[in-house]
Amino acid sequence: MNVSEDESQLSAIARAILNILSLENVKILTYFNHKMSKECLEKVTQTLSFLAQPRESHLLLLTGEVQRDRAAELLGLRACNFQPRHSNKLGNEFRVFTNYDPGERLGGWEQEQ
Repeated sequence: MNVSEDESQLSAIARAILNILSLENVKILTYFNHKMSKECLEKVTQTLSFLAQPRESHLLLLTGEVQRDRAAELLGLRACNFQPRHSNKLGNEFRVFTNYDPGERLGGWEQEQ
């Protein structure tokens, strides 16, 4: 497969995703950010902001605790009480962040300090 075929397939996939996301009943976007860099989250923010328009979408981000301030600043997300654990006991503490009140799901939002 050459580069133009790869680009064509990626374009088709992107169009399909946008068609799915344009349905009225789809309003939840999730993202797992395994690379805990500021630049990565900034780029993801741009993509999510584009996909979430024009309607208000519920966003859920699973990433490292170290991204707490960036998730709040860039996406307006708050940490949930739920703390994911990995079976291989990764060294990084992971958290779930949302822009909607999860209620009892995910343990609700953490109380702000």
